[in-house]
Amino acid sequence: QNHPDLALIIPEGHVVIDVDDTEQSEVLKKIVLGLGIKTKIMKTSRGLHLWFKYNAKPLTNEVKALTPIGLSVDVKSGGKKSYVKMKDSGVIRQWLHRDEEIDYIPKWLIPNKKSVDFWNLGEGSRNNTFFQYIITLQAMGFKNDEVKKTIKIINDYISK
Repeated sequence: QNHPDLALIIPEGHVVIDVDDTEQSEVLKKIVLGLGIKTKIMKTSRGLHLWFKYNAKPLTNEVKALTPIGLSVDVKSGGKKSYVKMKDSGVIRQWLHRDEEIDYIPKWLIPNKKSVDFWNLGEGSRNNTFFQYIITLQAMGFKNDEVKKTIKIINDYISK
C-alpha cells in the first residue's frame, strides 16, 4: 500500500546522528566530508541524519545531547529499537552523500555530559575555556592525539 510515512529500524552496530539545527548540520557535514570520514548523509525536514558504525554496546538514545565538539544532536542507536523516517508525509527523503562502506563514529561526535557549548561561546572566555576543556577531554578518556584533533575541529569549524 502507498503509506505517507516509511521508517527504517536502525540495524545493530550502527548509530544515526540527527542534527536538527540547519547551520550546525551543514557545519557537521563540512567537517565529516572535509576529514574524509565515510558516512551516509540524509536530508531531513530540519537538518541531516549522519550514519556511522558503532562497535561497543549501543549508545544511549538521546535528544539534544552535546557532542565533544559542541554541537547539539539527537542520537538514534541500533539495537535500541530506534528508527529513522525514510519517507515523511509522502515525501521520500534524499541522500546527499552515500559512501558504500561507512566508518565508526568519531569519538568527538559521541555525546558526553561534560561537553561544552562552543557554538555559543563568547570571544572573551575562549582561550580559558579551551585550556580547561583540554583537561576535561583527557578526563573523558581522550588520548593526546584525540584531544588535539577535537580542539582543531572546534577551532577550525565551530568557534567563530
